[in-house]
Amino acid sequence: MGPAGHPAFFRPASASKFYSRHREIPDDVRVKVYRAGGGEFLAELEEQDGVWVLLTENGEVAGRGGVYFRSRQARLLALPSGAVLLGGGYVVPRFRGRDLHRLAVNEVCRQLAIQGCARVYTEVHPENVPSLRGLEGAELTRVKDIDIRIILRRIVADGSNLRWV
Repeated sequence: MGPAGHPAFFRPASASKFYSRHREIPDDVRVKVYRAGGGEFLAELEEQDGVWVLLTENGEVAGRGGVYFRSRQARLLALPSGAVLLGGGYVVPRFRGRDLHRLAVNEVCRQLAIQGCARVYTEVHPENVPSLRGLEGAELTRVKDIDIRIILRRIVADGSNLRWV
């Protein structure tokens, strides 16, 4: 372990990067995230979204996640106005089990507090125990358990209203 109990390769001051707008990510870091399997993650970000990235001492991406300031998902979850939603947190498999998710979430929350944010939320699947442990270790507390299901229907009793679209 390195200073303050952090894994030796992880230097919080320089390796944990928080970009309050994903467009601020330097091109070299963006390429590293993309090459580490984060291409779809980057493509789904909206203009107002932010990103956190964990880099090893040699500049390799160890993890990343989204910081959503006004996302559709936050509205669906009926979060309070001004709340920030963290999501898409991912730690590269070979770096798992080193407490990096908790460290990253702590740092993002600290940075958001400096920027004046009062509330930070996240959502996680109840069976994702490692993520739950990391989030609870970062002192996020359970607010509620919800189950979102969208049920769609189309009546096709006799087939007369069916057509190729």
